[in-house]
Amino acid sequence: FSADVASISICIGPINIPIIKFSVNRWNTLHQPSSISQFGTSIHISMLIPILLILISFLCLSGIFFILETRQIILSFSSFSVESQINPQNNNRKQVFFYTNNESSKST
Repeated sequence: FSADVASISICIGPINIPIIKFSVNRWNTLHQPSSISQFGTSIHISMLIPILLILISFLCLSGIFFILETRQIILSFSSFSVESQINPQNNNRKQVFFYTNNESSKST
């Protein structure tokens, strides 16, 4: 059930982002004006530098995680072909995404 709720939240949640952004720009009496915009910043440099550093480090960390996960998936696929070259008698086994060393699945 929680996976269904999470998937619905992920699909519907991004609708809230433009609502928040345009409400800040539309109703100036309720919100302070945007601190960072296309035409400049009203935020002090002592706060702007840490915000930009956090943004850059978050993007770098996300990229590193993406590269490591992609590398792991590629290596798991390439291990199937290496395994079949090392043990050619096991080629009649049904291959699945994750390799399991199950002795009962070998044919004699």
